[in-house]
Amino acid sequence: MKYLFIIVVFLAALTAKAQIPVWQHTPVVPSAYIHYLNHSNTSTPLYYHLFTSRLNRWNEKNKKWDIDFDQFIDCRQVNSYPTFCQYGTYLIMINTCADLDYFSYDTTSLLYRDTIGLWHFLSFPDTLNQLHTQYGQNIKIFITGIFSGSDNHLYLVCGYERRDPLTTDVIAREFFIYSKNDIHTQWKRRKNLHPKFFWSSYKYYSHVHWENENQYILSDKDTVFIYDNGIVRNLPPLNYDGQLFFSYYDNNIYVVKGGLYRYSDSAWHKIFSQPVNKYLVINNQEIYCSTLGSRSWDYALGGMPFGDSLYKTTDGGKSWTFLCRYFHPILKADDGYLYGTYFSPRSRLARTNDEGKTIEFVEDGLGYTDQLFSIQAQQDGSILACGPGMWRSTDEGESWQSLGLDSFYVKHAIIDKKGYIHAAVGSDSFPQYRARGQVGVRSTDMGKSWELQFHYTWDNAGGFAQSPDGTLYTLFGRYYDTDFTMQSRDDGVTWQTIDRREMVKYKDNPKEYEVYLAGGLPAFLGDSIVILPKPLSRSTDGGRTWQFIRRPKTDSEYLYSCSSVLYDSFRKRFIAFASEGSYYSYTSIDSGKTWQELSENRFSLRNVQSIIDSTGRIYSYRGGIGWSIYSDDGGESWVKDRQNVAEGSPFYSAINNMTVSKRGYVYFADRQHGLFRTTERFPPVGVKEEEETPSTLRIMPNPANTFLSLSGTDNALVFIADMQGSLIYQGYENSIDISRWQTGMYCARIPATGQKALFMVVR
Repeated sequence: MKYLFIIVVFLAALTAKAQIPVWQHTPVVPSAYIHYLNHSNTSTPLYYHLFTSRLNRWNEKNKKWDIDFDQFIDCRQVNSYPTFCQYGTYLIMINTCADLDYFSYDTTSLLYRDTIGLWHFLSFPDTLNQLHTQYGQNIKIFITGIFSGSDNHLYLVCGYERRDPLTTDVIAREFFIYSKNDIHTQWKRRKNLHPKFFWSSYKYYSHVHWENENQYILSDKDTVFIYDNGIVRNLPPLNYDGQLFFSYYDNNIYVVKGGLYRYSDSAWHKIFSQPVNKYLVINNQEIYCSTLGSRSWDYALGGMPFGDSLYKTTDGGKSWTFLCRYFHPILKADDGYLYGTYFSPRSRLARTNDEGKTIEFVEDGLGYTDQLFSIQAQQDGSILACGPGMWRSTDEGESWQSLGLDSFYVKHAIIDKKGYIHAAVGSDSFPQYRARGQVGVRSTDMGKSWELQFHYTWDNAGGFAQSPDGTLYTLFGRYYDTDFTMQSRDDGVTWQTIDRREMVKYKDNPKEYEVYLAGGLPAFLGDSIVILPKPLSRSTDGGRTWQFIRRPKTDSEYLYSCSSVLYDSFRKRFIAFASEGSYYSYTSIDSGKTWQELSENRFSLRNVQSIIDSTGRIYSYRGGIGWSIYSDDGGESWVKDRQNVAEGSPFYSAINNMTVSKRGYVYFADRQHGLFRTTERFPPVGVKEEEETPSTLRIMPNPANTFLSLSGTDNALVFIADMQGSLIYQGYENSIDISRWQTGMYCARIPATGQKALFMVVR
């Protein structure tokens, strides 16, 4: 009965209707992006990172971070952005969706944490509620910031902009201050902000030092302003191109403009001359400064190249002492530890209590990263997630195991047929920038040890692929920002560039052809046919020689602008996407020899990438932005969703890439929100549940040992899957080699007709 139940469930899945994709967030790796670290009321650091509205509190006893607050906010086109202040024994938090640089009243929650650790809502002033009710969509209310004053009052600074409902012209603007002297009392309206700060500085809420309603300091562009009992004075401008960040300590103001400047004795004084990445003022005598230097793979191999450096002064900047490399300070806690980020060579949360001689990573219990470079399904059925480290899942994202590159940002990786891992590792530690100076590494023992293969001059821009004959392909940046495809025929020991410059008049004007000779990942048919994009090229000898593919109905122009190509095994054809003003799709049914336009649909965006899932559904997406469409009829028509991929995905997303697992789940890696996976596996499309077609599908022998013979297929596409739902075979052949299949029960199915047959494989 157990096996009968499995078979019934399996067949039911195969006969299900086509589904619209619904996505779920799938956490992967600990976060490496430090955005806020501060003291709580117990003098221990607090941590949160962007987009997730999660607050963690350090547990020194267990040496881990405990979740103190965790509330997901769907912010649509903007970011979830919590900010905090300490008010006596309470922690006050504004939990909001940040629109540009300010907090919108419509999407903001005001909360406080009491002395026993419980969170409660803190009401907004009645005036704000009344304004919102009275004017509705014609008013924008800004929560500029919340501050704890030196007079034991809690201050809320707000503003509004009211527009004419007919002309949309601004007809009123105002900024004002509320305060309370106890967490449980009502807010009281105090006064408006000084007119000098009436509008230009409204969004710079984070660059404020607040004493009370009569004394505060803020910066606007390149100038710091001091408000003192109705009098405004501005400090000499620093001719800084951007918004100044400053800190205040004991009547001294510090800003970074390349080096570190301090305002004292009515003038700016440069007290640290090197370019500053982070600085921390303990007091006006004890200061830490870190610089940002070069990075390389040599660091991980034990070398000490030029790199980030931490310095300290104990005499107010007259002299500085070098402490260590790669540490960027954030705060010094009461426990004596200096907390910050450590480049190893990616930024990780760390601490030291001996001025950097020893480093302790403090990541246990943190939330999950929002920075993923790529997700890729592997031939062995596992999933590799690349970003802060490289992580592998064998259970469809339910759990993840590190593969030994935790200190690095990994951009792409593949597990080849021998079980070797090949990865592109970035030596730049910051995920918000494109990593430069990539290196190729390889592991032959599933991540226990790694060896350096080669240095990339620029980026590894598009991942890895392996052909049926075992040839590995990857991208290699070489000239300007152009990517060239490389291949390896010896399991990644050596790599050769696929150089197609001789196919055009490259030598006449090399720069002119850079755009035409960009690389890309190939699509395969058997051991011999390889189709390569950018430009669209064809090889019939396993990638050794190449011929450009011309546009349909023309003999003069090649398909230079092809951004991606895939092989549709369901329909036995190649599909390519190319830009000619707008994007076109082309198809070939003769192994890439000739091509025809596939659909009259046009894509308005460039650099379209595509995948095909286990049902034949084609996804096309623009890498780096939230734009995706899919087709259930082989690309003839498309379901469009420009705002988000589908239900459950972030409204504003930045898709890096998509992949399909062997069990039929579809994944995408989002640069801002992490990893998402479809909630269900997708069964074959085009078959209705109520269809009951008499089966003519026959399998001989049954049980089978080495080969299967299929009859009654009428040359239709056949699926064969195991009892766990993993797709083992898809194709049109009538004789199938099963000599390497494991003993067990299998199901064959023809999606076009719904016919199915069970059979056994025995050894």
